[in-house]
Amino acid sequence: MKKALAVFVGVIVFFSCQRSDPNPGNTFFTLTTNAQAIQLANSWIFATDKLGNVLDVQPGLGTIQLRSTMSVPDSINITLLTSSMGGSCRLSTYVGIPKNSILQESSNLPVPTKLQTGKATITISDYSENPNVGNLLTFSDGYSDIIGKYATDSHTGFETMTLLAGYDSILVSGYNDLTPVYRWFPRVVDGDQINASFSTFLTYPKTVAIDFDGVISGYVSGLTSDNPWGGLFFGNIFTFKSPAMIGYLDGYSRYSTYIRLNATSGATVVYEKTGTINPHVSLPAFDFKATDTMINNFQFTFAGDYTYNCVTWSNGTTTPSVTWQVYTSKTSIPGVVSVPAALSSRFPSLRLENLKYAGVDFIKLLDGSTFNDFAMKSLTTLGQQPVERITFSYH
Repeated sequence: MKKALAVFVGVIVFFSCQRSDPNPGNTFFTLTTNAQAIQLANSWIFATDKLGNVLDVQPGLGTIQLRSTMSVPDSINITLLTSSMGGSCRLSTYVGIPKNSILQESSNLPVPTKLQTGKATITISDYSENPNVGNLLTFSDGYSDIIGKYATDSHTGFETMTLLAGYDSILVSGYNDLTPVYRWFPRVVDGDQINASFSTFLTYPKTVAIDFDGVISGYVSGLTSDNPWGGLFFGNIFTFKSPAMIGYLDGYSRYSTYIRLNATSGATVVYEKTGTINPHVSLPAFDFKATDTMINNFQFTFAGDYTYNCVTWSNGTTTPSVTWQVYTSKTSIPGVVSVPAALSSRFPSLRLENLKYAGVDFIKLLDGSTFNDFAMKSLTTLGQQPVERITFSYH
């Protein structure tokens, strides 16, 4: 009797073990997330083939292993879904990820907390908004990029700022006609009331030249190793004039350049670079036409060189909001034909028939990176961007 009972219990244990693995099959994709991903508790990851068939779906925490009992193609599409507390969803699909990829999400660098030491006010006389550049005076402490734009009263600009320990030198930038100018205010302390004339500002010794046809805005900032999210902001520009210039100072190992053009063709073009300075930013020729904007059959033509594109669909102003972006280097976008059943039941707002075309971006990586490089970084590093790129946006 005891032997029979032991056999019976063994059978129960065996079948329990068999049922404890809800996802049998061979592993074809692995992603290990870091501890910070726990903050995104309602996140999911799923894989599809080129026809849109769902291969597997799993919660997006810890070590995620996607498995399938079916034959998995050498190239798959990986979609990440994150959802906010209100039920809004954002989905990002990366097309053409190699099967059997094993990825480790890297940790984000901590943002250093700087001790506040007081407040001070800098007042600039003999300055008014420049009609040629539509620019405001900008104030920077070297930590948080831009800490203020002036409030104006006739021909005076001023800013009352919070001072941070170790960042007590303030750079003020502006434009004298189309020439970028600046002035340092070193060792600013709590309670300072500083007055200066705009006529004492110096011309920036270095510039980035921009020769685009359209409305131009942009900035340059100097980056430091201890604060990768901020830096010394050298001033921004907003102008209808071409050519235009943005000034900067030497002495930084890395710079962040951002230039935005509202082109006369109706497109928005964004140039971004982190690293060295490109002293003259040029723009290649481009043209775009969408011939089918449905999420299950997007078709387009683009006359221009690009590394990959990103197409966006959304449910507009409906709440909870849904945004789905598909990234690919291919000239045809694989159609999104279904939502995994495990997700459609959890997120009732995630309905393909409610998603409308919202726009497309064509991205040219200028640092030699490939789409696969970008996709792998996007899957493993929050917020990391290529060193240098141009984005052609149609939204």
